[in-house]
Amino acid sequence: MRLFIAIWPDPAFRSGCLGLQKSLAAEIRAARGRLVPAANLHLTLAFLGQSSPGSAAALIEALATIAWPKLSLEIARIGVFERSQILWAGPDGSNDALAATRRELLRALARLAIPYPVDEEFVPHVTLARHFAATAPRWAFQPILWECGPPVLVQSDRAQKDGS
Repeated sequence: MRLFIAIWPDPAFRSGCLGLQKSLAAEIRAARGRLVPAANLHLTLAFLGQSSPGSAAALIEALATIAWPKLSLEIARIGVFERSQILWAGPDGSNDALAATRRELLRALARLAIPYPVDEEFVPHVTLARHFAATAPRWAFQPILWECGPPVLVQSDRAQKDGS
């Protein structure tokens, strides 16, 4: 099973992201992008890839024991990962609580001896569209506030992820 750990949006934040997707729909269509379905909007903290059911059970247990910091995000910028053709929205700058949340998560992975490339650059984001073959739209929008819940373990379903 393919696993990742993410912050899952509440209905208010999901609604804000859907409004942002709708506002960018013309640019997304012009770039031949595909919108990420509403049910799949999230912020990934760590993609673990192929994992065993045993490591999933240990992770669920470990995540439940962590006292996560209160986390609020302001999603205020749009970007594109050109290589992977992903249009995303994310915070405009660093966030101490988000950094602390990720550090706690990486410590938990280390305690469980779950390999994870900690030197990878972390760009917090919510994927809005895939297969977006263009530069980031120059578009101002009202920031979306997100009162985040604790991270959750998610099993990746490739068909859902791609919006197929």
